[in-house]
Amino acid sequence: MERHSPQICLEFSHTYVPERLVPLTSSGDWSFDQASIAAERATIDDVETSVRDRFNLEAEQITRVSLLDDVAFRRQQATNQDPGRLGLFFHASYQSVATVFGPQNVYLESSYESVGRELQDQIRRAAIEHGYPIDSQKVTISTNRGSVQVRIAGFDGHDDPSLPSCAVLDLAWTRHRVEAFSKTFTVLPLSYRNQQRQVAALAALLNLPRRESVVSVFVDSKRQVVDELGFGTITLIAR
Repeated sequence: MERHSPQICLEFSHTYVPERLVPLTSSGDWSFDQASIAAERATIDDVETSVRDRFNLEAEQITRVSLLDDVAFRRQQATNQDPGRLGLFFHASYQSVATVFGPQNVYLESSYESVGRELQDQIRRAAIEHGYPIDSQKVTISTNRGSVQVRIAGFDGHDDPSLPSCAVLDLAWTRHRVEAFSKTFTVLPLSYRNQQRQVAALAALLNLPRRESVVSVFVDSKRQVVDELGFGTITLIAR
């Protein structure tokens, strides 16, 4: 039985700790600049309207969610001599997303690490079954959009082969939303287009159920929607 909600999921604010959506005030009390909050909210509302118009969602109910990327930050905090101070930066990142975007939930990417490790094993087995080149850290997947090389272990500064890569963690996050919602839209800067193509290739490799319900929407520096990638448009090609 399918478990997804009839609601549509919209992710905006894939924020990396300690980044914030809006600046703090100069008062030193860790509060946010109200004018910046109002301006950012207006921009986000415009982006949601653009997504509704582009995909004919005017009458649909949309649930906003956010992902806070805290994986590298958690490793830094674990070895820092003042973890409490770093915790303040995490709190500021979290509150900026919750305050500005107003999501139903703010999810933490670190919570998907265990699922990511399971996906790593599945990816390695599937790559071998399809005859795709694979080593301890990356796999090369043949798709209808060309050959896609995807890092599946580690990320910048962390080469541990048991550590899920950014693409694998994104796949875990995508799977969560596919199971929970009828359609999933992710709004990202245009610079993420290749990275999302990698995640879509992994979804195709694992034959992720209902991946055709997942769409990445890309915005330019002015937050104008300029491109899209439907995960269902990426298919495998046999070697």
